[in-house]
Amino acid sequence: MPYNFRILRLLLAAALAIAAQSGVAAIPEETTNFPVENELVKLAEEHFRGDILPAEKSLFRAAAIGKEANCQGEPLENRLVRADRLAWLCTDGKAAALVTQRGIRLSGATIEEAVDLEWATIAFPMEASKCVFRGPIILRNSSVIALGLAGTEIQGLNGDGMSVRKNVTLQNGFRAHGEVRFAGAKIDGDLDCDGGQFTNGKGDTPAAFDAPALDAKSAKIQGSVSLRKGFKALGRVDLSAATIGGDLACDGGQFLNSGGLALTAYSARVGRSVSLNEGFIARGMVELGLAEIGKGLDCKSGQFINRRKSRVQRRVNERTGFRSLERWIYCRRRSELPACHSWDRFIL
Repeated sequence: MPYNFRILRLLLAAALAIAAQSGVAAIPEETTNFPVENELVKLAEEHFRGDILPAEKSLFRAAAIGKEANCQGEPLENRLVRADRLAWLCTDGKAAALVTQRGIRLSGATIEEAVDLEWATIAFPMEASKCVFRGPIILRNSSVIALGLAGTEIQGLNGDGMSVRKNVTLQNGFRAHGEVRFAGAKIDGDLDCDGGQFTNGKGDTPAAFDAPALDAKSAKIQGSVSLRKGFKALGRVDLSAATIGGDLACDGGQFLNSGGLALTAYSARVGRSVSLNEGFIARGMVELGLAEIGKGLDCKSGQFINRRKSRVQRRVNERTGFRSLERWIYCRRRSELPACHSWDRFIL
């Protein structure tokens, strides 16, 4: 058999040499293998009857070859992506099968109308950086590999009950005008909101009592929750009954909800430490009643400001690294917190 194969190889080489000498050109690769990016564009054109905008075509081509569709610097008409086109790419079986494992990566685009992906199963990561969503993002009860909206402006997000296999990143200039919800969500990585701004309602006014800016109550987050380095919430941040496997880090974050709860982690479970330190500012109540914290609570450089007097009789359950706190006192004036070991005189 090996001898026969050698003969076949020699005959093939001879045939190619004869074809070259006679001026027969080689068949271009693209005529035999239709590029996958063009296949996805063709599928979209058939589905939408040729109504595809330039940014949408760029998105389809990039998703099919694992690259980013960069619309930055383009005129507005070349940056528009319609929400139903984006939803189709995520949910249509034939289209989604042509997207690589790198998923959707979109930069500098403007997405029109609401993106409705409720109950969708998305088999790849979704990343939109420095984009503008003119309608809300609906991911209720959906499933996605990862969600990234760094530097992006949105009009609210509903991710209640969603499942994320890796990280959720709402950082580095992310801006939300409206409530961002992850109530009951399951995030297998981190919830990273460093440098993000969350605004709901009138924010830091008495009229904004209990207006939620970021709501992740009862969420299960295997990694850490980061609300640091320029994070700002105008409205309540709700982590009540949440389970956080790593740290709850709020150093340098601003939590502004005068007259109401600025930050609540009531009955939450934090596997490692809670840090409200190094530039942390809360205008409104901070509540950690019945919380379980695994490795320590650090508030020594935080600022806690509340206009209303209220007393909360609660208990922070002791595990390791700190003493239980029987009574929290919330007062009107600003106060620097004592050293972390002085839990018996902890004053907010």
